[in-house]
Amino acid sequence: MGTNGLTGRVGKLEAAAERLPEEKPPFPVVVGGWPAWERLFATMAPEHVRMVRDHFERLAAYDRRELLDYPRGNGAVRAAIDVMISHLEHGTPLALPPEVAEICNSDGFASLRCMPDACEACRYPLPYRRRATWGGGRVEPEVHYFERCPLCGGPVGRMPWRG
Repeated sequence: MGTNGLTGRVGKLEAAAERLPEEKPPFPVVVGGWPAWERLFATMAPEHVRMVRDHFERLAAYDRRELLDYPRGNGAVRAAIDVMISHLEHGTPLALPPEVAEICNSDGFASLRCMPDACEACRYPLPYRRRATWGGGRVEPEVHYFERCPLCGGPVGRMPWRG
């Protein structure tokens, strides 16, 4: 057997191994546990999963014991943490569709944390940006990003636990 055949087989084995679920996380996970994060990652775009994993790995490099060092610079990571916390506290769906992660990543003021928008059918929390008043009389209106839920297609309204 030639070297090229062996190289090709090794490459295929390495590619297959990358798709296998990990037995344990490569970083400490406190909130939700590893199986819950694996379920969330399965709903996310690969680039958003990488952002979240990179954030957790940076925390592990500093020997941090919690992941709740809330990241200010990456909205997709903030959204993943918010989805997990909402799921644990309120039983909302554990998913982060790419369109939700992209909004949170591109608009620094959009958030899933303490915001009123949610699907009326499945209760999935959705990004919302509050009205902001800045110096010099500049006002930015509130923004509701979704009229229909990206998970189930249900109508968007106020979170049921917000009243």
